[in-house]
Parts: sequence; structure tokens; C-alpha cells
Amino acid sequence: TIGDGVAVPATAGVYFDGGAHTYIKEVSADRLGIYAGGKLMLDLGENSDYIDMHAATVGIHSSDSQDPHFFIKNTNADANAPRFSLIKDSASPADNDDIGRIYAYGDNDAGEQMESMLIRNQMTDVSDGAEASKTTFYNYSGGTQYDTLVLDGYNAKVNNWLGIGTNPSTTIHAYGSAPV
Repeated sequence: TIGDGVAVPATAGVYFDGGAHTYIKEVSADRLGIYAGGKLMLDLGENSDYIDMHAATVGIHSSDSQDPHFFIKNTNADANAPRFSLIKDSASPADNDDIGRIYAYGDNDAGEQMESMLIRNQMTDVSDGAEASKTTFYNYSGGTQYDTLVLDGYNAKVNNWLGIGTNPSTTIHAYGSAPV
């Protein structure tokens, strides 16, 4: 022991299940690993710029009305903003590969979970020097999913009606002080 703490040799670990499956151990100098089921789940480094999570799914659960709340905060006094990145690092990238998806889910009045919104990004061309991407926004109406907005390269396509400054009553309906 050291003071009120416990000193554990670097080659040893602190085990929680009486065996060798759930423990905390030093991975290497100044790096701490949290293991569950004998598998490294979380890798924390003293001088690391990131936390490495070794899990296919990470869940944040809360029963509070305003939680869970996920945020990224940058307190550096410069012009750089915080970033949220979805990275697809493929050994064999191909045209039309999905690069990232963002979903929103909610319950309908039958208590069934439904996908309410989807933002989907694809690389439509992965050729070096000719890279192209497409982002599609999906929403639901009448129980059917629609691609309501498609950003393809430098083109934007609105499927159905577009209202600018008003609710649309025709395919394109703009409202302003001067005719459009």
C-alpha cells in the first residue's frame, strides 16, 4: 500500500470477478486498460489526445427528462471549433460506399420504436483526384420514408415541395417582399 491507496505491480492487475476476465491493468507505461470478458474495452493514456474504446456499440442511458446529453466542448481561445468525425477507413473503398449515418429514433403511439430521421453520406466516386460524395436526408410521412433532400456534389435536389419563407402550396413556393 501507498498512503491510503494500493500499489499494484505493472505486470499485475486488479481483478473484479475472482478470475481473469474483468480487470484493470497497465497496458504499457502510463496507459491504463479496462478489460471485460478478457477483452480490452477502454484504453486510457496519460499523454494521449484520445480515449480508445474497443467496443462495437457504446450506449449512454438515462431516465431523466433532459438526459442523456452528449456534447463536445472546446475551451481553447482560438478560431478552431470542436469536431465530430465519422471515419470509414476501408482497405478496399468502392464507389457508393456508405461513409456515415446519423439516425433519430422515437416511439409511435403503439409503443414501437421507429426511425424518424436519417442522414446518410456516401462516396459516389472514390477515384483519386475525382472524389465525389452525396448526402441524403430522409424523413417519414404517412409511415413511409422519403429522401427529402439530396446534396450530390455541388447539386441540391429537393424531393416534393419546397417552401422558401412560407409553407409550400406548389412545387416551389417562395414568399418575400418582391416576386421571385
